[in-house]
Amino acid sequence: MFNLKILVTYFTKTNNTKKIAEAIYEEIELNKEIKKMEELDNLNGYELVFFGFPIETYGPNQEVRDFLKKNSANKKIALFITHGSPEFSDFLAPWLEESKRCLDSSTELLGLFNCQGDVAQFVIDHLSKSDNPTLRYFAQESSKIRGQPDETRINSAKDFAREILSKIV
Repeated sequence: MFNLKILVTYFTKTNNTKKIAEAIYEEIELNKEIKKMEELDNLNGYELVFFGFPIETYGPNQEVRDFLKKNSANKKIALFITHGSPEFSDFLAPWLEESKRCLDSSTELLGLFNCQGDVAQFVIDHLSKSDNPTLRYFAQESSKIRGQPDETRINSAKDFAREILSKIV
């Protein structure tokens, strides 16, 4: 297990997920790489993958879904997910479950970390114009969370990395 090759990969549009990826990467002392998802063709050659992405429209975007469905078979994966919702929100649980459904049935999911991230202004603007009162509420609440993920969430991501590593080494 000490020759274990570990990948930290992520998809991001606002750099929230990148910040969490970098925090996780810092905690790994073994053979490791960090790459954007777009730089990868597959996950071959890695014994453990930390895979991160944001929630977009109630779950992962289609590019992330397709990549995970195609490449997660027989892998040990730890998911890390960023979103604009407070971590205690009732809305969050189904989005996280939807994220897990992107994995192949043979994937060993070692853990899931989620944290709040900054919501891009263009998203807030779009949500605030919606006819849907829930989406307008998200816009109102999202404008209050500038500066996320904060240091507390970054440290929680590091704790998550150590927890996952303790399961395999």
